[in-house]
Amino acid sequence: MKRNDWAGGFWAKAAAFLLAVVLVPVTLVYGAAFALSYGGELLAAAAGPAVNLALALLLGYGGRLWSPLYLFAGAQLVLGVFNLLPVLPLDGGSLLWNLAAWLTEPYTADRVAGVVGFGVAALLTLAAGAALMLGGSPFLLLAAAGLLWHSIAAIGGCQTAAKQVK
Repeated sequence: MKRNDWAGGFWAKAAAFLLAVVLVPVTLVYGAAFALSYGGELLAAAAGPAVNLALALLLGYGGRLWSPLYLFAGAQLVLGVFNLLPVLPLDGGSLLWNLAAWLTEPYTADRVAGVVGFGVAALLTLAAGAALMLGGSPFLLLAAAGLLWHSIAAIGGCQTAAKQVK
């Protein structure tokens, strides 16, 4: 075994230990103690797509130096835009729910996010089915069907029970 192989294995095990033993319990214990306000939840939900879009810009700029980075920039851009869809399991759905709850009440936010999410997921499923019929990939249809499944569950009003916000 080469020295570099041993060192890489050691650091991988150290990172796994840190994640499993330190970070997960700290998050479980202290995560519930620090509930965020609606504005804080909005910022937290917007952080994921913002990082995707920032990485897309950074990798796009890096693509000038090494052209395969353009592929990764495109993937980050697609992930960021897809994550902004207003379907409740995604960050866009969380943004919509928190904004509606901030402006009205959690019950109304459940209804608004559920109906909008169901509509977007249904349209995406229909578009993915049409694309599949025209020779497209089945992966978008699988993702859209999963989003449709989650949006149907969200219409039942399970979001308010899961949210414990100030």
